Amino acid sequence: YAGSGCLEALLKLFRERDLRVLNMNILHTSPAEKHCAAFTLRLDKATPLLALMERISNVPGVASVQEL
Repeated sequence: YAGSGCLEALLKLFRERDLRVLNMNILHTSPAEKHCAAFTLRLDKATPLLALMERISNVPGVASVQEL
C-alpha cells in the first residue's frame, strides 16, 4: 500500500462492510518504498469474496490483493 491514507481507507471499508480484522501485519520498508500489509479477515458466508477483493483492489494506493 502507499501510505497511511490507504491503510485508513481499507480499515474504513472493513468497518462499513462489518468485516472483522482478526490479525494485521504491517511491514515497513524505507520511506521511499511502498509498505506491505497482510490482513486476516472474518467474513460471513453471505460476503461475496471476489467482489470484496475487487473492492479492496480499487482503494487508491492498494498495489495487489491476494487470498491466502
